[in-house]
Amino acid sequence: MLFGAPGTGKSTYAQYLSQKLSLPWISTGNLFRDLAQTDSRIKAILDAGQLVPDEEVNRIIFDRLSRAGGNFILDGFPRTISQAESFRQFLDEHSWKINHVYHLSVPVEVVVARMMKRGRPDDTPKTVKDRFEIFESQTKPVIAYFESLGVTKTEIDNTPPIEEVKRQFDASLNG
Repeated sequence: MLFGAPGTGKSTYAQYLSQKLSLPWISTGNLFRDLAQTDSRIKAILDAGQLVPDEEVNRIIFDRLSRAGGNFILDGFPRTISQAESFRQFLDEHSWKINHVYHLSVPVEVVVARMMKRGRPDDTPKTVKDRFEIFESQTKPVIAYFESLGVTKTEIDNTPPIEEVKRQFDASLNG
């Protein structure tokens, strides 16, 4: 699982790990952006920089994970302790386990600058900062939750160039 505030590079490195390990990449951001094309309520939530309600997130993610068959790179889920608890139950029901959590860290100023460059309509300085604060208050505790369950956690500094960050991931896989 990859954790980090929006704009910290989760998708970039989830794709890298997906290719390196030959595992499917499951991105909640992509799932919900696709869903927003046909669901105006989801679109409004995303445009406001808010989180989709847990029950709906769980239903959509669990359906996608079930189709992946237990081996996957997960990007952007769970985002709350409530989702984490539901996810743990889902994993237990399937006799699956998470074996590694990555936390990508980048200062908020760098995140805002990066997200302004990618040009998505829901990326404004205010929504980016709002999402960063949501990550700090709601999602960071999820990392500690999985750590308390014995899942290996690796901190990744995503301020260096991409190749150097990839070496950090490679070292964690080989060590």
